[in-house]
Amino acid sequence: MKADLEASLPSGPEDFAIQCRDVGRSYGKMKVLNNLNLTVPQGHIYGLLGPSGCGKTTLLKCIVGTLKISRGHICVLGKPPAFPGHHVPGRMVGYMPQELALYSEFTISDTLTFFGRIHGLTSKDTKARMEFLIDFLDLPQKHSLVRNLSGGQKRRVSLGAALLQNPELLILDEPTVGVDPVLRSKIWQHLVEIVKTGKVSVIITTHYIEEARQANVVGLMRNGRLLAEGPPDSVMKQHNSATLEHAFLRLCETSDQMGSKRGGTPEGGPLENSQSFESRPEESLPILAVGPGTTEDLPKYSADWKVRARHIMPKWRNIAALMIKTMVRMKRMPGSLCFQFLLPVIQVSLICVCIGADPKGIHVAVVNNETSPSSYSKSLLSFLDNSSVVQVNLSHTEAFEGIYNGEYWGVIGFGKNFTSYLTKRMMSRQVSREVLDGGSIHVWLDLTNQQIALTLQKKVHEAFQSFVEHKLGSMSYMVALPIKFEEPIYGSKLTDFSTFVTPGAVLSITFFLAVGLTALSFVLERKEGLLDRCWVAGVSSLETMLAHLFSQLFVISVQILLLLLFILLVFKIPNEGSLVLVIVLIVLQGVTGISFGLVISAAIDDEQNANQAALGIFYPNLILS
Repeated sequence: MKADLEASLPSGPEDFAIQCRDVGRSYGKMKVLNNLNLTVPQGHIYGLLGPSGCGKTTLLKCIVGTLKISRGHICVLGKPPAFPGHHVPGRMVGYMPQELALYSEFTISDTLTFFGRIHGLTSKDTKARMEFLIDFLDLPQKHSLVRNLSGGQKRRVSLGAALLQNPELLILDEPTVGVDPVLRSKIWQHLVEIVKTGKVSVIITTHYIEEARQANVVGLMRNGRLLAEGPPDSVMKQHNSATLEHAFLRLCETSDQMGSKRGGTPEGGPLENSQSFESRPEESLPILAVGPGTTEDLPKYSADWKVRARHIMPKWRNIAALMIKTMVRMKRMPGSLCFQFLLPVIQVSLICVCIGADPKGIHVAVVNNETSPSSYSKSLLSFLDNSSVVQVNLSHTEAFEGIYNGEYWGVIGFGKNFTSYLTKRMMSRQVSREVLDGGSIHVWLDLTNQQIALTLQKKVHEAFQSFVEHKLGSMSYMVALPIKFEEPIYGSKLTDFSTFVTPGAVLSITFFLAVGLTALSFVLERKEGLLDRCWVAGVSSLETMLAHLFSQLFVISVQILLLLLFILLVFKIPNEGSLVLVIVLIVLQGVTGISFGLVISAAIDDEQNANQAALGIFYPNLILS
């Protein structure tokens, strides 16, 4: 088998599906891949084996271009990943990640149609491939929701999305987990059939080591390096093993012994080159007759400015596909969509109802030592706004005991000679201190609530002004302050606090709803592997952001429409300027919220921390604005 394989391998680097040379990838000080050399022949199935945490998934992400390597060189289908004009990532590669990476609100048909749009397939081609894959993978009806499928069925849908566009390179990360043996055998038969033409190459990872014997070439990976690479039978023969699993065990033991001889373990010390066993005849040799080489031996690639410009420019096909995806998800979650539309209306309604209007039902103790029904004190009290102030007549002791106990917000007191003393104050040029004190209204307030205290002061002043105008008529100016407030330039004299606070509340609500929706949606999609899968399919980050922006603008537009209807028609909040400018300002505030949500989602990977970041910025922003 070794001879047959080597005879089928062309000698030029362009004839290999994947070439990795001296590849390194680090996360801080932790080296995940170290000087790794890997070769996947064109038209072959390559089985990548290794324990969890050895770097398989990281290597696959580097190959498809979603992760950048720290050093070395990778060539995929003749060019580096993400090279301008090269469709890797894109339709040339089919990728099935280890995560399910499926939209649970989608049906099987929605899922395959979505990826068909991204890959540029026609409706006819997508439908034909869908019918074949549903039959081949033994999937339920195409209108079945993904969230209602079993774990194995979901993995088969994920595999179908990878096979949809007939890619030249198929990368499958644990595709047979949770699949019954009959279907597993059927999948392997299909993989063998599609590589027979020599136009399709497959790299597959699996923890079923013996299953990988069906691959043309296997690579045994551990601690970020390749221990051996070659046809399964040759690897077993070299190590006198009856099974591939036993050969892998011997390779791991040999690797650990070598690490001990160097005075450390492979995990703790620096990792060797992936092909370091070539110089030791007693250890596993790479079977493929392709040396690790150097990056200088590889061809240099360049693209003209037109190709680079097309590569950078967003594709409206992808943006439209992502927008349709978002709209379908909204349609499948009507409760969530209605909540998004109604939440700002509920919030602004609560603000208009609960904030800004004068407090009602303020209990005030009244101590009136005058007994005459025609006294000025009784006449003045009749001008107090009864809807706001509830008068309770008490004795001096009862009134102060009540305010100390929190039963009343204030005490209004009149002396027994208030009427006569007030008349003397108004008619005489000079009066004694006793007359001044006896002709005054004494008010004691509970200032623990400033809003209620200010309202009481305002109501008492208004009552006294009305009383004076009633008693003196045109002569009331004699006891009025020599200050005249003319008609206001903007607004009216009757403007209340709700008119002031509502515009700011509308902007704040629009901003923070956009922040929450954007930050959480991207964090969840990245956590579930959905963003990575879209990027491997050829969607750029710019296209993702534009699609999300346009989709959210639809939600924001409905929210703005409902908000303006309520504040202008229901709560009669006045608008003296251009309504168009008001709408533009609110929309721009929503766009700002979406942008800030993107910043949070880019910096934070966990939805709980994203929520805390969004909430943490809420009050400082609200207070400072």
